Amino acid sequence: QNGVTISGTVNTSGGGLFSVVSSFANRLDGVTFNGNMDMASIANSRQRVTPGGLVLNGTVNINSNGILSFEDNGTFSGNGTVVFGNTGAGNRIDLDGNGTTTIASGVTIRGHSGTIGQQINIGGTQTLVNNGLISADVSGGTIGFVDSAVVNNSTLKATNGGLLNLGTAVSQGASGVILADNGTVRQNGARISGGTIASANGGALQVASSSANYLDAATISGVVDMASVATSRQRVNNGLTNNGTININQNAILSFEDTQTLSGTGSIVFGNTGGGNRIDLDGNGTTTIASGVTIRGHSGAIGQQINIGGTQTLLNQGTINAELAGGTIGFADSALVNNGVLRAQAGTMYVGVPLSGTGTLQVDSTGTMNLANGAKGQGTLAMGGAGAALNLGTGNLTLSNDYTNAGAGTGNAFNRRAGVSGTGQIVAGGDVSQVITGANVTNG
Repeated sequence: QNGVTISGTVNTSGGGLFSVVSSFANRLDGVTFNGNMDMASIANSRQRVTPGGLVLNGTVNINSNGILSFEDNGTFSGNGTVVFGNTGAGNRIDLDGNGTTTIASGVTIRGHSGTIGQQINIGGTQTLVNNGLISADVSGGTIGFVDSAVVNNSTLKATNGGLLNLGTAVSQGASGVILADNGTVRQNGARISGGTIASANGGALQVASSSANYLDAATISGVVDMASVATSRQRVNNGLTNNGTININQNAILSFEDTQTLSGTGSIVFGNTGGGNRIDLDGNGTTTIASGVTIRGHSGAIGQQINIGGTQTLLNQGTINAELAGGTIGFADSALVNNGVLRAQAGTMYVGVPLSGTGTLQVDSTGTMNLANGAKGQGTLAMGGAGAALNLGTGNLTLSNDYTNAGAGTGNAFNRRAGVSGTGQIVAGGDVSQVITGANVTNG
């Protein structure tokens, strides 16, 4: 095709190829293409699809900076495949004009390296609706989205060591999935709204260092990597369901804005590199950690602000565990209502904010917990055996349910407090009980 417009049906067979030269005058107008379209052999090959779209029942190979562009409103349908090659940094599928380009359910876009969503011929603002499969499936390659917003109703995938780069907003329908299966999906200044973020076989959603990264009412069922890229940033709007794992390290910050709920059955894990690993609470409102959620690991801070300031309260109904020796998980700035579990297993937990609620403070025999000065209240205090350390500071800790101290020895009074320091007292509030257990203790 050498600078002409083609309409109707184009067929190739056997080893035949439909070759496309480097001309902006090449157009497909209402074409059904059955066979192989070669946009790889000739450098800077150009093909424009007029409004209305293209039916592909074959293969389009794009390489050597070839560009296939869709204009205004149209549908890319059929059962065909577009394959990006590995030569040239400018292999592209462009979206020109104003409108929506829809990739139908039978279409696959895959390969080594290419970009989807730029403009070349007539500018404009487009939206890409994906009902098919877009897969970065070649090791060492990158397929990326830029400029045009994406509505994903099917699958965006990185596999076989490929990288899928999300550089523009991705809004997912109920069946939309972003899948990292033995590959990396990189969130690079993009808002991901709705749908599921999944991973398998060592894959992960990798979060870049950008304040424009958002998770908006999304569900995680795999691994979110906020550890590999230094100062990774992720902002949460309209709640987050985490049924997987979010790894935070190298001064990464996961922030919740205004009133939010972190739900699901998953974990957030703090690493041991960098003094700025954080879960921040921005804006004004209450962030709730639901009962199935666990926050654990080595070192991190919870409750500061980074993006929009404000005053927050953290309501914990899950488990927050300083589980590793040598590490510290601390609370700062935002008031803490704990109706779940705060545990110092083998590390140090520092609660440097006002503490209230009906939850449990658990200090294991290898753990340390430091509470802020001033009055504080909880339901239960469970002190482990010898080595458990709790610093009350200058204020009393009022308990409404139960107090156990495995290292307290004989006696049954609240001032029998092995491992407890500070000038504050442990005070019974309501019908609270205390059980003393340990060697040589009877009728505890």
